[in-house]
Amino acid sequence: MKLLLMMIVVIIMMIMMMIVMLLLMMTMMVVVVVVVVMMMMMMMMMMMMMMMMMMMMMMMMMMMMMMMMMMMMMMMQYLAREAINTNVL
Repeated sequence: MKLLLMMIVVIIMMIMMMIVMLLLMMTMMVVVVVVVVMMMMMMMMMMMMMMMMMMMMMMMMMMMMMMMMMMMMMMMQYLAREAINTNVL
């Protein structure tokens, strides 16, 4: 009888331990998932920031190129006008 009781107590303890372990595992898993999600979000934010920076840089480069082209066009027009004037004279 005593042995049986001991066995039951041990089994109950084992079950409790298993439940506790499961709970711990669940909490750990949740924490890990949250951390992973946070990391992913951070990475996404970083990627977005990098993309935005790249886009800004590209836009700046394009603007610079456009300005240079405009300047060149203006210079060409000026030179052409000068050439025409000299020829006429």
